[in-house]
Amino acid sequence: MTYIPVANSKVRIIASKSFPTGFTATEFSDDQDAFDIPEKQIADGAIGPNGDAVYWSVAGLYETNLSFTPKSASDLNLSIIAQANTPGKGKLIVNDVITLSIISGDGSSYTFSDGKLISFMPAQSGTSAGRLKSKVYKFKFANFSSVEIPQ
Repeated sequence: MTYIPVANSKVRIIASKSFPTGFTATEFSDDQDAFDIPEKQIADGAIGPNGDAVYWSVAGLYETNLSFTPKSASDLNLSIIAQANTPGKGKLIVNDVITLSIISGDGSSYTFSDGKLISFMPAQSGTSAGRLKSKVYKFKFANFSSVEIPQ
């Protein structure tokens, strides 16, 4: 039997200026994906004018999306990072470099480094069910490594 839990997962977030020692986030939302790692394109191909197939490698960034329970410590800490890195008139941004490690419930780990927070929801929204909506924080990273634990 293969065991694929998300329970007991956690995320370690280090922001070079805002949270240089980092913090561990565990209060994942229940109305959004807790963490989402979209697919990454690594190659592309086409057919040339004479019908020959050609392929090439594609460099690109790794994306990660995180969502936490509204108003939790993790959500508030990420809001601090977002505000500190949001440009505005007369505002000096801190230019955080982000390192993010996801540790799955099975012990596997995924580390993203040399990254930036690229988008966030600046204010709390409400749902039609009468509750606060969880914010989504989107990141892009230059580097990725993983350690998979076989089950």
